[in-house]
Amino acid sequence: MFKDYVEGTSKRLKAIEKSNVLAVSVALEGAMGMPGQVVIAESFPDRIDFIEFYDYNKLFQVIPWFSEVTDWLGGMADNYDPEWTFIYLGFGNNLFVRNDVYAVIKDDIDPEAEVGWLYNNWYQILTNRFVSK
Repeated sequence: MFKDYVEGTSKRLKAIEKSNVLAVSVALEGAMGMPGQVVIAESFPDRIDFIEFYDYNKLFQVIPWFSEVTDWLGGMADNYDPEWTFIYLGFGNNLFVRNDVYAVIKDDIDPEAEVGWLYNNWYQILTNRFVSK
């Protein structure tokens, strides 16, 4: 699914700075697509790294600051930081987007699109909007 991604090694994950993160995708263990997958979109002036690992149960251990965004690890996210927007991508897949980022991409999200469209396209939307060409 991700053409350009970075493997989420322990060292790489610990180096992620919260201020550079645009969004975090979390797939529950039973999700359609890539169950248990976590993808962190980290922004740089010339690129976005989509850093992925496959054990969402270790999310708070791997990225401790994410517990400031939400204490949720299942179902629908009811309790999350008001500085972030929660988007249900369907079929057990979830996306947390910083509000300032959501303000930029919200017009690119078609509310009439079929379930699964945003799941397949959120990374490209971020790339189109945030990578200098």
